[in-house]
Amino acid sequence: MSAGCNFYLSVEDVLNTHAIDRTQFMLQQTHDDLYYKQSLHSCSLCNKKLTEAELILLDDLSQEAFNTSPDEKLSLYYIAGYISSKHRELASNEPANIPESMYVQTLNRGGLQFPCTDLFNLSLLAYVFFIKTPERLCRNRFIKILEDFPQLFHLELNIQKPALARIANILMKRFANYHATTNEGQDRRKIAKLSSSTNKQ
Repeated sequence: MSAGCNFYLSVEDVLNTHAIDRTQFMLQQTHDDLYYKQSLHSCSLCNKKLTEAELILLDDLSQEAFNTSPDEKLSLYYIAGYISSKHRELASNEPANIPESMYVQTLNRGGLQFPCTDLFNLSLLAYVFFIKTPERLCRNRFIKILEDFPQLFHLELNIQKPALARIANILMKRFANYHATTNEGQDRRKIAKLSSSTNKQ
């Protein structure tokens, strides 16, 4: 499709732009809960250990992350950039050499922050774990699970609990809920899990 004298928009460009616009709106609507205070919440899920089903999921998580749709990866790269803007130690001076960063660069007018590659990978793995796990999660339990991800998946990342809390908040309260509600049938279970998880915080 022509968008001028010599500039063309592909279907992929339109879908990418929609994914970014949707993610920007989601982040604007999310109350930015910076501080993690364990004393504010306690429930029966907080100290629940990983189940056998979750351990099996972790074994396959890297492949599941690889199979995530392009628009979800693009949105997660943008979210990782948002997190790195709040936690500058997780930022990168240069965008990663991956398709997601290349498209985000085209939107940059000097205000975007690029995440380090391992922060993007952590965000992607966290998202896939959250939408795939058959178990209920509260925020405390989710954060505890995420604390082991850098070592488990060989990520060179020294990430502190406030940043993990921010990832958990975004995934649990907005991003995963949006993707769950855009699908029918099998994803109704995810909607119920989201409701029970967020209501227990």
